[in-house]
Amino acid sequence: MRFSTKAIAALGTMLVGLASSLVLATTPASAATSCYDGAVSVSYNQADADDWRGTRGPYTTSSRCADINFKLTGVQYSRQYSVGVCVMFNSSSNPCNYYTWFSSTGTWKTIATNVYDGTKFYIYIQGQAGGLITGQLAY
Repeated sequence: MRFSTKAIAALGTMLVGLASSLVLATTPASAATSCYDGAVSVSYNQADADDWRGTRGPYTTSSRCADINFKLTGVQYSRQYSVGVCVMFNSSSNPCNYYTWFSSTGTWKTIATNVYDGTKFYIYIQGQAGGLITGQLAY
């Protein structure tokens, strides 16, 4: 069985195109960066007399996330606890936007939505835990 030169060339071109599209299709997924990939650790020790305010920052939003997100990662206290986190824009003396409450660890929650890139902000952590509160902030 003989194939023409044109048929072999067309088949070769098709295989090369198929192989390159497979490589291109897998590259962006493996190189993609999640909003949470750049998360920073924050902590607030309510038992420390020098750390009584719970204000952290300043931070500046980036193009990585459209929102400001927080995940409670730890609470050093044995009783039932509740931790509230809010965002203050531009200055730590500005009022909070609203509180987002956490009663368990491990879940990301949005604490401010649709925030412009380059926006300066602080977070305020309020807790009823009485000890060390730790979390992750993605912005």
